[in-house]
Formats: sequence, C-alpha cells, structure tokens
Amino acid sequence: MALDSLEPRIEECEIRDLDDARGGASTKTPYGERLLQSDRIRLFTIEHDTGALRLRISPHKFQDDLEYNAISYVWGATEALTKVPCNGTDLVISPTVLDILHHLDRSRPCWVDSICINQQDTEEKAVQVPLMHQIYSQAAQVVIWMGIPTMQSEKFMAEFPSLLEKERKWNSMITQHLQPWINAKGLLVTDENLLQGMLHILKNQWFERLWTFQECVLAKHPIMLHGHLWINFDEFLIFAEDGWYQRDSYLIHSLQNAGLLAPSPRLWAACRSLKLFREHFEPYGAVQYNRIPYLLHTLRRRSAKEPVDRAWAVTGLFSEALRSKLDPFVDYSDNGRLDFWRTHILFAKTIMVEEQTLGLLTIPPTTEERPHSVPSWCPALEGTFKCSMLTIGAWNEQISGQNHAPLLEDIVEEADRARSVSALDPLSSQYRSRKVIAFEKDNAFLKTCGYVVDTISEVVEDPQAQTGFNYMMSVDASTRLISNPIHAANVDVYARSLLLARRTAHCTNDSIESIPPEYLMTLLCDTRLSREATTAYEDAWAVLTDREHNNFEGLFAERRLRAITFYNRLLNLPGHSFFSTASGRFGITTAGCKPGDKICVFYGEDPLHILRWPESQSENNKIHGEGPAEFCGVAFIPHLMKPHEQEAARLGPDEIFIIG
Repeated sequence: MALDSLEPRIEECEIRDLDDARGGASTKTPYGERLLQSDRIRLFTIEHDTGALRLRISPHKFQDDLEYNAISYVWGATEALTKVPCNGTDLVISPTVLDILHHLDRSRPCWVDSICINQQDTEEKAVQVPLMHQIYSQAAQVVIWMGIPTMQSEKFMAEFPSLLEKERKWNSMITQHLQPWINAKGLLVTDENLLQGMLHILKNQWFERLWTFQECVLAKHPIMLHGHLWINFDEFLIFAEDGWYQRDSYLIHSLQNAGLLAPSPRLWAACRSLKLFREHFEPYGAVQYNRIPYLLHTLRRRSAKEPVDRAWAVTGLFSEALRSKLDPFVDYSDNGRLDFWRTHILFAKTIMVEEQTLGLLTIPPTTEERPHSVPSWCPALEGTFKCSMLTIGAWNEQISGQNHAPLLEDIVEEADRARSVSALDPLSSQYRSRKVIAFEKDNAFLKTCGYVVDTISEVVEDPQAQTGFNYMMSVDASTRLISNPIHAANVDVYARSLLLARRTAHCTNDSIESIPPEYLMTLLCDTRLSREATTAYEDAWAVLTDREHNNFEGLFAERRLRAITFYNRLLNLPGHSFFSTASGRFGITTAGCKPGDKICVFYGEDPLHILRWPESQSENNKIHGEGPAEFCGVAFIPHLMKPHEQEAARLGPDEIFIIG
C-alpha cells in the first residue's frame, strides 16, 4: 500500500512565519532564542520551493488538540552533514533523516527529535525528555521508519497481507490438532526472497535500540514505513510472534522448507516483548508497577547510546504519578552522563518508594563488575544477565496462561486443607500492613521489615556461568548436544542438583533413584504439580541428555506437549543456583548465593530474599551478623512461599533489615 492512501489530506496547520516576524533577517538557529517550556513542543511541516526540500518549525502547546505524526527511527552512525533550509537558516540533518523527509506524508505536521529538539541545548533536552510520554501517546500516528527497502524486503511488504492470512490458517489448524506441515504445505512461505525480505526488516537496528521501544509501546496507531510502502505494525508483531513462538511454528517450518538457517532468537524476542507490553499498556495507559522489573530486565538486551538512557528512555511508560517524581532527576549534563550510576540509584530508589514495591530486587544480576559504592539493592540496568527472570510469583497466579500450564493442575495442598480461606486471608492482610520500604535520609541504605526463616547450607551452580541468551533461546539443535560445553555444563548442574534434592528429601547419601516432588516443584517454581509432571520431566531429561538418539516424535500429542513444555523450562533455567538449607529444604535462587546466607521474608513482598551479613552470628546466639546486610538474590522454596508456611518457619522476631 502506498503511504499517500493511508490518510486523507487534512488542512495544514497555520504556522507563524518566523522570517517575517524578524523582518526577514536570517538567524543563526531555526529554534529562536527562547527555551521551550514544559507544556510545548515544536512541530515541522515540509514545503517545496522549486522542487527543493524546505522545513518550517514552530512551537505548539499540547492543549491545542494537535494533529501530528511522531517518527520513530534510529539515528545511525553517519554524521549529520546535510543542510536543509529551515526558518530562514540552514538546519543540519543526517542522511537517515533526509531519507525520512523524502518519504513522509506531507499532509500532517510531524515531530522528529533531531529536528524538533535543539540537540545542542542540554537544558532544553532535560525539559523535553520527560515529554516523550505525551509526544508519542498523543500522536495521530507513530511512523516507524525501516529505511530504504531492498528488492526482497519490498516484495515482503507488498505481499504481507496474504502472508498474514496464510499464517492464521496454519495456526488455526494447529489448534485443531491437525498437521498442516503434512496436510497444508501450500500455506508455507516457499519464496526465499520473501523470507529474506522479512529477515532484512527484523535485522534493522530499530528493533535493537532502547528509545524505540518506548516510542512504539506508547503509540496509538503505529505503522511501519519502508520506503513508500507501509503496513500496520501491530499486525507485523502478530505475524512475527505467533509465527515463531506458537507450537509447530509457521516460520520455522517455512525457513526449514526454504533451506534457510534459523536467525538469532533476539530478532523474535524483540517482537515478542513489544507485543506483550503494547497489550499490557493499552488498558492502563502505563506499565503497572508489578511489570516494571520484567520491563527493565527485558530492555537490558537493547542498546543505548549512553548509560543514563537506561532510565530516561523508559520513564515515559510509567504512571503520571511516578513520572512526576522521576522527571526532576533527568540530567544530560556532562556530570550526569559521567556519574550514571547515581542516576540509576535515584531511579531505582524512587520506584521503590513511590510504588511501595521491592519488585526491582527480582531483576537478575549481570556478569559485569560494578563499583563498590553502588548498593547491592540497586539493579544493573544494563549488561549481560547471569540468568533469566523466573522467580517472580507465578505460583500465586492462575494456571491458565502460564508457559508451563500443561504441567500444573489446581489442587489444594494438604497443609492448606485444614485452614479455611477466612483464616488465610487475614494473615496475608497482616503481612501487607507490616510492609516497610524506606531509605535513611541522605544515604543509600534500604530499610524493610521482615524476619529470617532459614540458612543456606549447600549450593549447586555452574562456576563458569557460561549461560547466554542465545543458548537459552536457540532453535539450533546442535547447541543442545553434549558435545557443546555450555550444554554439558548445564546438564551437569541439573544432575548434581537432583542428587542434592534426593539427599535433602531422604536425609541420606545412599543411592536413590526416585525424583522428589519438591525437586520438580523447584524447577517449575510452583507446588501445583500435575500427575503427569514426573513423566514429562523424564521424557524431557532423556532428550536433554542425549538429543542425538532421543526426540519427542514417538510420543502421543498430549504427552509430547508436556515433555516439550518441561524441556523448554529446563532450557530457561541455566544460570540459576540450587541449594539446600539447614532446616532440610531445597530451593532455587538467582546466581550468587553462598552457604551461610540467610533466607528472609520481607513483609508484603514476593518471593523469598537472600541476605548476607559481613560478621559471624556465632556470638550471643544471634541469628545473623551485625551491620548492614548485602542483598544476594531472590529464591523459591516449595512449601515456604505462603504467609502461614513462613510463620511456622520463622527463626526470630520481626526486625528492620538495613540493606546496603
């Protein structure tokens, strides 16, 4: 579809002629001398004077019911050298922006950051950055620029509607337990050029950049513009996400049928996270506080120009109340850029206090060293994470919709049967009422209320911490062979963790072949095991340890689904540590815990939290040492995640934990 068919031409905005206002005198800057106020933005229109490109920029108030398009794009590495006439002087733009200007719909004013914000004025940037929420959420359309097309990507754009329809038919057959790869092979994409065109688009840097994520999630009506062709971006996300992640993937079958290698899982993960947060954002107009940790963790895979962007490039997705607290901290001065950890600390601290949540503690640690001055409770907003984010409270949620739902069933545990709902609810309410989240004035010590329930005694982990995102998400079967050292190390961790679980459950070092239910509960971070979970684990383990000789093809449909579900779960766990405790429990935690660390309950917060004190607790029979504690990670332990279970396990009275 051509862009000029997208919208009828509308009446052009009345734009004050700045040249006439200054008596026709040329100015040094197209922005004038007045700093933009916090309720104003600039918009530009494109004019043609004897065929040459010419821009008009003017300021506008948000309450003017503006009709404009906002552009989402990647700046690129090429230096801005092209001069375009603008408001009686020359504006220097990059080749990327020049391409965009040549392909935009000129019937509506537009907003582009590099044109509408004075990039040389750090004070103006500090005023305009907090307006990203309004700019992109109030735009009539957000135009996502994918660059100049190749012949292959142009063909993909032109045929996208028919490809989307074929994929929908394929997935419909899958839900009916049919086999379209046998009965409807004609639905597959057989033209290699179409697939290469799709991959060309997915490899665009736009999908890797941090700022573009917020711009897309905020958009009311996002469209993808590729040269002069456009498609609905939400439909593209559906095509990519459903086509890759659905069972018996349409796109995997198409790529294999065309003899093409599967691309990096990062390409599909970018589309999946965009689709997820667009769906979550729309009903609320903001990312809810319980989704913020996952948001920040997910976005660590995206690239940013500078570390301070890790905070300010996502703030527009938060609630108005939280944005109002964060906006005063926006600092793009030289000092602000250099001391970016200060920004990250202020960012995390503000979220914790204003939202009254310690959910940021569930963000997994990264492999990079961090300054000793950074408090242990402050998550790293960039870097290579050591493990995925799994211990996030799914055990309290409905089974339907969970990734490992086929392995679970709604059951009431024996310990809960003797307790009525009326007895359980008041205890949960008491826990929430005792919540304390505060910071000591003028320092970075976090204060929260809770108590100690156990001590870690033995740990099983991969000392090399070799796990990577590409390993966990790869569809390349060769990465799952024992000949791959990374895979072999992960299999070894599972084997040793099962031995530890058996010793813990049976209190013996004798050879035991059974699989303790608590071990499977730990792997799934849920105690609601289905009766088929053990068989599913055994089927998955056979393939995980010897994929050269084992597969899932011989299993009937439902058993195959359960086995694949458990197999995928095992592929997502690497990097975590397994442990036993002094009280005979078995659990899983994010990487980094050690024997002697304390397992703690924080009131009103899931999951369990692990703290380490610098001094021995042997004196005076104290539960732990003196001084501020170090936060070491979060944990799941079967039968210790509910308030009444925790109360029965407490080792001491309530206390205010000071965490540095």
